[in-house]
Amino acid sequence: MAVASTTASVITDNNVKVDYGIDLQNVTTADYSYTAELRLYRDGTLIDTRTSSFSGSVAATQNTAIANTYVDTAPATTTSTYQLRVIYTAATNITSASVINRNLNLIVFQ
Repeated sequence: MAVASTTASVITDNNVKVDYGIDLQNVTTADYSYTAELRLYRDGTLIDTRTSSFSGSVAATQNTAIANTYVDTAPATTTSTYQLRVIYTAATNITSASVINRNLNLIVFQ
């Protein structure tokens, strides 16, 4: 699922510092586990993936904060759209999942 998106005007070879932070909120039953991929896209092209795995024994609503920084190099002079998507690649005993506290920030260095 796409969870955050923003745009920036860039010039070829600009460095673009991308910072993001989200909270994964999962309602779980006992003995849960899951693996989630946070995928960063520029103009529809995958540029970075972060994989996180979690497990526990208690049934509850679990909130997990995940943050990351990535430095991209602009391939062209344009307005680029950066998008963060979350994909669950494995899940056991997860009743529901959502993303809260979505933050995606760009700083362009010229």
